[in-house]
Amino acid sequence: MKYRNDYFGAVCSTSTAFISGSLLGAGLMYLFDPDRGRGRRAMLRDKTIGAYNDVADAVESKGRDIKNRSKGLVQETKNTIGKTGIKAGQEIKKEEARAH
Repeated sequence: MKYRNDYFGAVCSTSTAFISGSLLGAGLMYLFDPDRGRGRRAMLRDKTIGAYNDVADAVESKGRDIKNRSKGLVQETKNTIGKTGIKAGQEIKKEEARAH
């Protein structure tokens, strides 16, 4: 029984390697075609740069959003503390906190 599993694994491994190699070769032929390969490489380069720029813009936008939300939360907390008259390091009773 073990022999059968080892044989099956070897066949699958060989088949996978053959298919992977064939796909890699076909892709390289597509990109390095003497007639239209240069245009395909340029299009691939442009699409890659565009995708990179889209991701960079999204990350920058999200970072700006988080920064603004944090500033708003800090300001809201300062305003709440200022209204209650609590000083830094001062302890308050639960009843006083509920009243505010």
